[in-house]
Amino acid sequence: MDSKKIIITKTATKLFLLHGFRCITMDRVACEGHISKKTIYKHFKNKESLITNVLYELGLNIKKMTDAVVAGSDNCLEAFYFVYLNIFGQSNTNNSLIHWTLKKYYPTCYKNFHQHLWSVLQNMTCSVVKDGIGKELILEEVDPREFCYVVTNSLLNITNRTQAIKAEFDIAALIEKTIYYNLRSVLTLSGIAMLPQAITNKPKFKHLQLSY
Repeated sequence: MDSKKIIITKTATKLFLLHGFRCITMDRVACEGHISKKTIYKHFKNKESLITNVLYELGLNIKKMTDAVVAGSDNCLEAFYFVYLNIFGQSNTNNSLIHWTLKKYYPTCYKNFHQHLWSVLQNMTCSVVKDGIGKELILEEVDPREFCYVVTNSLLNITNRTQAIKAEFDIAALIEKTIYYNLRSVLTLSGIAMLPQAITNKPKFKHLQLSY
């Protein structure tokens, strides 16, 4: 990618994730990135095309992180827990303002990004469930697509309603508990016994956390 395009994308990503997609203008991106607005328009015809590129890069980062965690994990439960925690538990991505402004003002971008996210999570969950069933850690009757749908929508419900529930709950803790409760519900007795060790291994994946 062109160096100027990289600067623009990184600057826009930071601003969008901090402040939402609606209020950030091309002027603000130019100012923060120390680059001319003319240069931005050389690479992106409008703000929506910039958002599309930002979300595409985020999607690539999510896929790379997910593949790296699955490949480097000692067991499938550990991989499942960390992937969901990393995607939904980071403070710079679980802000309801981000999701709300994207869905309201840029619905096509929102739809495409969430389709990509769903695809990545579904593939990972199918791999984890198949491995877990084979190792007698996950119940045989678990349908991986249904399980992915339940977990993902539980977490999206929290991230989309953060402002409404943050006065009552610690959002980060609630996200962790949601992943834990959902994962525990599909485990065999052997899986339940292994789960505490799996979720304490988070620090070893620090270098694989999503970078924005």
